Amino acid sequence: MKLIPLVAFVFLVLLATAPDESEGAIKLIFFVKIAKILKVKLKKGMWYAKCKVREVPDDIDCPDFAYGVGPTKRAANAAAGVYASIVGDRECILHIGHCDTHKYPPRRRGK
Repeated sequence: MKLIPLVAFVFLVLLATAPDESEGAIKLIFFVKIAKILKVKLKKGMWYAKCKVREVPDDIDCPDFAYGVGPTKRAANAAAGVYASIVGDRECILHIGHCDTHKYPPRRRGK
């Protein structure tokens, strides 16, 4: 009877450490959404960024998020700043906060 708790424990450990198959799907949605907003096609090797626009004064009109694509992580983040200043007021580029930036295609876990 002591075998059942041991088997249950091993099963839970395996379940907790197994790679999440939905992670790749979530990442793909991230890229597709940004490409659609920017009206570009997904391109292998490019970086895609979604940045929070924060601490915006009341007299400036800025989007909540800024999006960018570039050949490097830094370029994608910079492009997001330009996007914010085009969609909103010119000063929005100064209020880019944290960026969630990933390279397409996403790497698969364990590879």
